[in-house]
Amino acid sequence: PAQSGVVPLERPSPAISAAWASAIGLGPRCGGVGASPMPLDFSSAVGGSEAVGGPIGDDGRLLVRQRFLLTDMHDGRKKVYLKLPPETLLRMSVASVDAPDLEVTIEDARHIAIAPVEVAYHRRTGWSAFYLLPGGGSGNWLALHREHRDARTSGCASLDLLLQAAPRADAAAMRQCPSDGGHIGLQELAQMAASSGEAVRHVKLGPGNRTEPAIMHVAVKVRSLLEVEVRFNLLLAFVDLWLEPVDGHVPPPSGRLQPFLSSVGIRGSPLNARAALNVLLEPGMHTFRIHAWPAAVGSVAGSCMPLSIAVDQVPWLEGASPLPIAVGSAP
Repeated sequence: PAQSGVVPLERPSPAISAAWASAIGLGPRCGGVGASPMPLDFSSAVGGSEAVGGPIGDDGRLLVRQRFLLTDMHDGRKKVYLKLPPETLLRMSVASVDAPDLEVTIEDARHIAIAPVEVAYHRRTGWSAFYLLPGGGSGNWLALHREHRDARTSGCASLDLLLQAAPRADAAAMRQCPSDGGHIGLQELAQMAASSGEAVRHVKLGPGNRTEPAIMHVAVKVRSLLEVEVRFNLLLAFVDLWLEPVDGHVPPPSGRLQPFLSSVGIRGSPLNARAALNVLLEPGMHTFRIHAWPAAVGSVAGSCMPLSIAVDQVPWLEGASPLPIAVGSAP
């Protein structure tokens, strides 16, 4: 349930009933605005992945940020081949209203699903998984499946896929703290963002290879649309942020207004993913908690991860004509 004085701006789209689907001509047809068909592979120049970030480079690196359409051909199943070098780190994120009905896994050459090292959930419309893959050999498969339960509705699904792969040594190099000592704690980064609107730094990991959740207080003078955004590297970190109720009690995860995960920046940027929370707030002091923790593989105490936190407020004008809050493309 929404908190008093708080309106979440991002909600999953309601499902369309079979009767309505038939009335508006959906039926078994497919449609996905801005979506591309899945390529045959992410490894070769002829596999169809060049337009979506592939193929995997000679250095073993791959970054895919694209909205894809999964059709109902072959019972909604699709497999994409990946030929990865040895000791590869892979992070996969799926964001979609259709995500609860999608099964997305990484398989070995025998088509057996590989267990991820770590999994995180982003609202009810997405999740991420982190893998350490041996690579080499006969390669791996990205496997997708959506069960089609009602023949009168579309069996297709669209998904925003964020997929990053790199040699394990790359992650170790990116986790090094700046030689000039320009690193701070997560709490300090949050305080800087609250006072100046934006802060970008390397955040140093503490004992136990972890960071404590930061508390950020934001003053709202008039009813406003507010966005809190945390940018991070998809391969290095997991991020969560939430708004606390006025009484300061931290709600369980199921009751939180949770962030939406998407891509950001250019391919070469160290900050290539964002977790954003958009809410409509009444005047007063509001408290956010931000948690950023490193991926399980390869992180050691004393290493760093690049992060940025930004806070943006736009006064809500009652009776004004609706305006677009943001315009973005598929990842």
